[in-house]
Amino acid sequence: METHEDYMNVWAKAENEIYEKNQEVLNLVKEMVSQSFFEELEEYLEECDNTSQYNLTNDSPNDKHKQDESDYELIKVAWVNQYRNGGYTGDDFAGQIWIKITNEKYFTFHYEM
Repeated sequence: METHEDYMNVWAKAENEIYEKNQEVLNLVKEMVSQSFFEELEEYLEECDNTSQYNLTNDSPNDKHKQDESDYELIKVAWVNQYRNGGYTGDDFAGQIWIKITNEKYFTFHYEM
């Protein structure tokens, strides 16, 4: 019979694997952009609160999700597909964001606020 501690260890291992995968993607992004762009991207991720599922893709997002990011100097535009718009509490948001990092590549991630 498994104990609560066993379940917590499995959960912690899974969380660590997700974190490591996200860090691998961020390291690739860091190699593709300027230091100042990367620092701004880190700030952007922090503003998004809870982020996960970092990925690099060649697939361009749907322009209907395009939004101006005037609060940022280098990240001028993001594509935001928000599928949870307020939730039951009215302040629960989640979705997928794409940020163009090269002519062919987008950094994409899931967020929850």
